[in-house]
Amino acid sequence: MLDTYLVDEAFYVGYSLGARVGWEVVQDIAPRIPRAVLGGVPDGIPLARLDIGQVRALIADGTPVTDPVTQNYIRLADRVSGNDLRSLLAIAEGMRASRTVDPDPAHAPQQPVLFATGELDAVIEGSRALAAACPQGRFLEIPARHHFNAPGSRVFRAEAIAFLRDGLTA
Repeated sequence: MLDTYLVDEAFYVGYSLGARVGWEVVQDIAPRIPRAVLGGVPDGIPLARLDIGQVRALIADGTPVTDPVTQNYIRLADRVSGNDLRSLLAIAEGMRASRTVDPDPAHAPQQPVLFATGELDAVIEGSRALAAACPQGRFLEIPARHHFNAPGSRVFRAEAIAFLRDGLTA
């Protein structure tokens, strides 16, 4: 995308699945991503609990989803217009097939990265460990927030903006 729009350098901000992608992006094109904010970096394979068969049936013929976890994923996807269940299904299938999506602390990004995770999020210790593994990592615990409401936190937004702004003056 950077090449398509002739952008030499950009900051990266990702949350949850976007943070997992960001872990790879900030390493793959490190010189072009001088700073990143990775929020709610989950452990394990994201979408592992999504019932792929039920999503396929919903897409194919509208069969109602009965699995509560899968219903939650679909509700989350429906909250943003333009989200496509076929894309969610493809991501889930690809991650399960690759089984290589866990961030490897031994190969951590070298540039400044802010890891931000809600105090009530089950992945907080994994996020904290990833921050510690990064030479220029910083960890932010977002008070009284869990995985799904942390990105809307004023604390998260303010700290992320301040962290990225520091990169403009460095």
